[in-house]
Amino acid sequence: MNPDKMLSVDRSLSASAEESVSTSRVLTQTDELVELHPQTRQLTLQLNWVSGIDLDLHAFYRSKNGRFGHVYFGKKGNIKQPPYMQLREDAGVLQTQGNKTEQLKVYNLEYFDYLLIASNVFKLLGFSDSQESFADYGGQLNISSDKQDSLIMPLNSTDMGKWCVIAKLDNTLANAPKMIYLNRVQKQEPTIGDF
Repeated sequence: MNPDKMLSVDRSLSASAEESVSTSRVLTQTDELVELHPQTRQLTLQLNWVSGIDLDLHAFYRSKNGRFGHVYFGKKGNIKQPPYMQLREDAGVLQTQGNKTEQLKVYNLEYFDYLLIASNVFKLLGFSDSQESFADYGGQLNISSDKQDSLIMPLNSTDMGKWCVIAKLDNTLANAPKMIYLNRVQKQEPTIGDF
């Protein structure tokens, strides 16, 4: 084979391989917006943290038909019927130090207009230290899609509160899902209408 043709083939293979490889994008600015691949149908939301605290992953939603709902450790969802998302497990219950993960899978993004993704500090007596914040927990939300979108959203707010509203997915426009990094801490349970 002609060496010039081999080089051309190698470059085209290399270019197509680069297109199919996912790279994670770390979001750092509050209200930063990322457009997901237009054909995204599934998402994996993974909350990771290292502190000896029980963080819980929550997804509040509004469906295309106007139904509101909430998936969390007390109502884990369903993959075969609405809401077409499910929380895998409740981690951190023993509140020990070390790597912990909670994962929520969204199996049919077309069902939703909005998703509000949040984390809650579950402690019977509230915060153990008046100076404690989500920035102290070593946490982040990793979001990946079936179209190789990959986002990292640090939970690094130093504001005090029991809830960190991490992100909002806006899926109201056909083939244009958008993820917005919020990283806002508040005392009360959030609602989609607040964001």
